[in-house]
Amino acid sequence: MKSFSYFEQSIERASQLVEGMPLQQVVLNRLMLHVFRELQERQNRFLMEFGLNGSSFLALAMILSADGGCLNPCDLSDGLMASRANVTRVVDQLVAAGWVERNTSDDDRRRIVLSVTPSGRDLLETILPRLWQGTETLWSLFSQQEQAQMNRLLRKLLVKLEEGNDANAA
Repeated sequence: MKSFSYFEQSIERASQLVEGMPLQQVVLNRLMLHVFRELQERQNRFLMEFGLNGSSFLALAMILSADGGCLNPCDLSDGLMASRANVTRVVDQLVAAGWVERNTSDDDRRRIVLSVTPSGRDLLETILPRLWQGTETLWSLFSQQEQAQMNRLLRKLLVKLEEGNDANAA
């Protein structure tokens, strides 16, 4: 909690200066962002040894698991929640590394489809068991019941965020 305590102390001081601050909710928002950043950095440190980062790994995994083993860049962009330009950059890196191929669609030669190469599949088969082991170790901190409860709570929050009724920043 060292990495979060300075920010938490700052929020508490700010709450004394600004009347009406919902302290607990502000701390929760920032804590979730902080935890996400730590998870992302942890994953990126692991993936770095394979020449990947979180975005390129997720893209590779999404392409491999796509229906028929092929995915078009627009669908990849939607799945990654990333701009088309960013997806193009990620795919360019995966193609240059020899892990993904760009081909034309059998249905429409104007459409590009992405597929994982055998070396890309081998890479994922090397990475995934180690990634799963690290994930299980991290989450073993929580009981199965606590994990299920966290899943429900985060999904409940996601539904609220996706409603988009509140234009205020969180």
